[in-house]
Amino acid sequence: MISAEEVHRYGIRARDLSQSNGVALVEAGNGRGYAAKDMRQTRTDDQGSPGRELALYRAIAGRDDLQPFAPAFHAYDEDEEVMLLEGLLSYRRLDQLSGGKLTLDAEVAGWLGEALGGWHLAAASLAGLQPSNPWLFDIDGDERMAILDSDPRLREVTGKILACDDLRSLLSEARSQWSASTVIHGDVRFANVMIHRSPPAVRFIDWETSGRGDPAWDVAGAVQEYLSVGISGGNPIERSPAAEPVVAMLDAYERASRGPMPWTRLAPFVACRLLVRAIQLANWEGDVDEAIDEHLALARVLGRSKAAPFASRSKP
Repeated sequence: MISAEEVHRYGIRARDLSQSNGVALVEAGNGRGYAAKDMRQTRTDDQGSPGRELALYRAIAGRDDLQPFAPAFHAYDEDEEVMLLEGLLSYRRLDQLSGGKLTLDAEVAGWLGEALGGWHLAAASLAGLQPSNPWLFDIDGDERMAILDSDPRLREVTGKILACDDLRSLLSEARSQWSASTVIHGDVRFANVMIHRSPPAVRFIDWETSGRGDPAWDVAGAVQEYLSVGISGGNPIERSPAAEPVVAMLDAYERASRGPMPWTRLAPFVACRLLVRAIQLANWEGDVDEAIDEHLALARVLGRSKAAPFASRSKP
């Protein structure tokens, strides 16, 4: 896809994107670029899989209405198990945009909500993809991931969750409300959101957990990301700097998806996404005990709240 003549004239380089699960960014000096992703299954105890991602890209190929939401798919080498995607050279990850200074920018949050709503609306017609059910839903069941027991820190955090009647009730509520009405990304977080500033554009990457699922799971993932940043440093929820971006994101989502996402339906999913982050924090470096407890406490509060956080500035 890059000719020898182009390499001779413009040069070429490759960079390992170590946080992107075996992805190398190949850049030609003429401005062209590709992301080469290793599709071999390296993690056996995980909901996500390269097969899900490859199926998603193949399903949206040729769909003009879905192309704007993901990198363009170029090729897949069956022998080498390498997938070649658009490099998104002019995009930046949301958590790295302007050095992370725009993480809580309300305008950018609106772009995210609009893209997520547009994807859910258009992707509802996609067929043939596997269900995407959150691994969290199985932490008290037969399909519980083995690592949650073999890792002492993960076992401790999940133990706290299962020992709390309120949190177990919220898990049960989210499971009972689950409706697989569209194709979801399944792992919406800032590191999987690519932003182009001008003109504004949003692409989602790392579709390894994609499949038929409930759009509230993706929306709750975005809300959780803003809340997690907003409560860091001990900020109380009522004065959290996450207020404006959460409101902007939810409003833009409802407009783009052409349907409401009422807080009464979203609340248990937001609580569950906060639980996911609390479990993930257990593997982060440093003293994370306080942050874990903050997320567990916030899950209990928001999961039972009848009104959206920052209710005076958002919809009921």
